[in-house]
Order: sequence, then structure tokens, then C-alpha cells
Amino acid sequence: MAPTIRQMIGANIRAIREQKDMTQTELGERMQAIDKRPGKSWPVSRVSEAERGARAFSADEVLLYARALKVPMSRLWLIPIDVDAITLDHGEEVPKSEIQDVSLHPDAPEEYLLEVGRAILQHRERAEELTKALEHIGGLVLGAKVNAEYLERDSASIHSLTATARRDILRHKRGTAPEVGTI
Repeated sequence: MAPTIRQMIGANIRAIREQKDMTQTELGERMQAIDKRPGKSWPVSRVSEAERGARAFSADEVLLYARALKVPMSRLWLIPIDVDAITLDHGEEVPKSEIQDVSLHPDAPEEYLLEVGRAILQHRERAEELTKALEHIGGLVLGAKVNAEYLERDSASIHSLTATARRDILRHKRGTAPEVGTI
């Protein structure tokens, strides 16, 4: 069955929240800060229900989510590419080809592309940070290898010196050690 409008909006809310590295708690706190209606609260359970499409949205709530996520309201109404139809509350499926994007103003595709561009830049910045971290780790690993080689060489030298010292101690005990200064 095709997703409902509330499931589509909920999936868009979740995708945007995750793209912004925001937790459900943080989104709820933002919603609480901008929602001036008396007695309204935005616990994690309410955000979770919204993201799953388990509850209906009022027009006010859609606007509040857009404000809290700092995206155009039209972004919450975008129908995913892989969705061919939307199911209405009474069960009727409306093919995507019949849905007029009345929810999108003429600039919405440009806004969406700008949002995608921002997401790409954000991911590129993260990729650059990860690359730097990996380079740093690579330098640490290389340094550790060099240190291991030095330790191995030093260990061999210490082993050789220890063997020589043991041999000299045994010779001394037997009385066969060479005189000091004759070596």
C-alpha cells in the first residue's frame, strides 16, 4: 500500500532531522521553544509518532516543524521519487501522476535543490574531516611501525649485550675471564 500523506510528511521530517544530525529530543526542544500555544509540549514520543506518520498533522504543526527544522514548508510535502501514489485517510490511492503539486510554490524545486546542495556540502565537509582524521591515524600507525622497528632492533641489541654479559659472568665465576684491559 502507498504511504499516507502523514507518513510522507513524517518521513520527510525524519530525513531532514537526520540530515541535520539532530536527535528527536533536540527537535522536540526546538518545537517547544517556538510553539507558543498554551499547554502544548513536544516530548520525544510525539516527535517519534509524527516521524512514523502515526498521528495527523494540523497545518500549524506542519509550519512549526518547518520552522524548527529551518526548511521551507514545501520541503515537508515533497513526494519521494520512489513513491508512485499516496493513500488518503479513507483508503483511496491517488497516483503520483494525478497529484498536482499545489503544496509547492514555483520556487520549491529550486529550494529543494538548494537544500540538496547544502546537504552535499555538509557531507563533503564531514568527509574532509574524516580524511584528516584518517591521515592523522595513518601517521600514528606509521610512527608506531617505526617505533616497533626501533624497539625490535634495540631488543636484539639488548639481547646480544645480555648474552655477552652472562658469558662474561660465567667466565669470571670459572676464573677464565680475561683480565680487564686485555680485551
